This record gives sequence, structure tokens and C-alpha cells, in this order.
Amino acid sequence: MPMRRTIVVGAGIMGAWTARRLAQDGHAVTVLEAKRAPCSGVTAHSFGWINSINSRPGSRDHTDRRAALALWRAWSHPSTQRSGALVWADRPAETRALCAARRAAGDAVRLCDPPEIAALAPALAAPPLAMLAHDDLAVDTAMACAALLDGVETRFGVRVRAVLDRAGRTVGVATDAGPILADTVVLATGPNLPDLPGPGSRPTLPISPAVMVRARLAQPRRLLNTILNGPDIEIRQTSDLSLRLSRAADPALDEAGHAAAAADAIARYFPGAGPLTKIAARIVERPYPPADPGLPGLFLAIAHPGVILAPLIAQRIAKRLAAKKTKETVA
Repeated sequence: MPMRRTIVVGAGIMGAWTARRLAQDGHAVTVLEAKRAPCSGVTAHSFGWINSINSRPGSRDHTDRRAALALWRAWSHPSTQRSGALVWADRPAETRALCAARRAAGDAVRLCDPPEIAALAPALAAPPLAMLAHDDLAVDTAMACAALLDGVETRFGVRVRAVLDRAGRTVGVATDAGPILADTVVLATGPNLPDLPGPGSRPTLPISPAVMVRARLAQPRRLLNTILNGPDIEIRQTSDLSLRLSRAADPALDEAGHAAAAADAIARYFPGAGPLTKIAARIVERPYPPADPGLPGLFLAIAHPGVILAPLIAQRIAKRLAAKKTKETVA
């Protein structure tokens, strides 16, 4: 049986994971990316914390995050740092209750006392008690995308305008340079969907705004060796010693206001860190998945949280295509 021609639109983390998985399954995969490099869209502004604890126990989101975390850990690539995450609440009793609830939900967590906290975050004005989610990962999304796309045909600077159909089936995409035909199209475009066949051709995606902050110390040094998540701060330090923070969007603040609030949080939690030479905030639109368009041969690789769920979404698409291929073979 000939190889299935598959187009993946988007070279962010969702597109990269999907392309890798489908290529491994024998598809002839081509990735089309409007920008000039991978990881140039919403993925570039992600915090990169792979976890299951930021979801409600017993929910589908929690189940999906646990499954995706296992897939990330199984990949075992240098782009993923097995640093764990240190989490605490305002009061020790609340932290104990949080740890008990997460442990009961099946998350890999335990309590940490001040000496262990100091080892994980030597410059932190430490809380008396914290919870360690020791299986959590921090991912360098740019490095991960490049690694996942290694060996996969990827065309940059190609803008997809619409999905093409014939007789109610996907047959490829329309680009600025002309049509490209395929048996399967996967849209991994984040919030920027192309036109789809049918009425209301470009659906509006529900959006969850988030704020990502990058900062650099005037005198760079190691402040923390893990992800930290406490009251009013969510922060990690990258390999070049810069700081990355995630903050809840506040409609009363613009990007400069969010940057100032993040700088205040850094000074409060790391009193010996010294001045910052640079800090910038970016308000990012993270999409929730739309309804399935129901067009044979068309798949949506859009999820929230996308970076966490990317390998799981890729796995599901691959399984659906494998099942369809089996039916075609039997028929």
C-alpha cells in the first residue's frame, strides 16, 4: 500500500510532535510553517512546565496530563530538564493538604523541609514547607521542536490559506505559492486557523490569555534548580541563567505593568538576586480546541495546554489514522 501523504501545518511543539509520530508510522510527512524557523508562534512564548498538578483530580484534563507527562518522560531528550517542581501555599497547613490531595490523585509528590528547599532553590526566601512534584519536567521548546523535526521534510515561509476538499474529503491545502495535495492534513496552527471548507469557513477559537515574562540578572548566577510555583510567582531558570516567569493575565495591566509586577515578585522572593538588566512581558493568546470539523482526512492538533498535551494529541491522531488504514486494507 502506498505511503499516505500527510501535511502538518505549523512547526510549533504540537506540529513537531505530530510530524515525528506520523513519520515514525510510515507517513510521507511534510511540515508547512509560515515563519522562517520552528517554534516561532505561540510555542515560543510558553512557560515549558510539563505537569499534571495544575488540573482538577479526577478530571479528563488530569488524566490527559498524566498520560502526556509519561510520554514526555519516555522521550528522554536533553531539551527536557528533569528538575521537578517546588509548590507551596500561603500556610504550611494548606501545603500539607495540597500534597495529600495530589498524592491521592496519583501525582508523584512529597513534602520538603527547609534544608531540601534550600538545596533546590538556594537564593529563595524559602517557605517553611513545600511540596515537590518530582516527576515534572521543564522543556526548552525551541530545542525540542528542532529535535522532533529532525529528518522530517519541513518547508518554512509557506503560508497556508485554506484546506482543500473534493467530494467531502480533504485533498490538500492552498498556499500563497499554490496548492499542495495530500491524503491527510493536520492543523497545528495554534489560534491561526486557515479557511476550512463549508459555511463559516474560519472558526473563531476560544482563547485563554496568559502572560510570559523573561528577565536577566545584572550579575547572572544560579538562583534555583527547579521550577517554583508559590503565591504570586511561577518561575524557572534556563540554562543561560535567564529567568522565565508565567503570570495570570490581569486586564488592568498592560505588558509593561506585568513586567513591573514580575520584577517586584523576583525582588520579594529572591532578595539577594540584585538588579535586573532586562525584563519584558508578553501577553499570549493560548487557544482551546474548536469542534471537530468532521471532514474526512482533516485533523486538528490544537489543545490547551498545548505544550503539555502535544505528544498525547500526536499519539491519538496516529492511532486514528492507523485504525483507518487497517479498515481500508481489510476492505
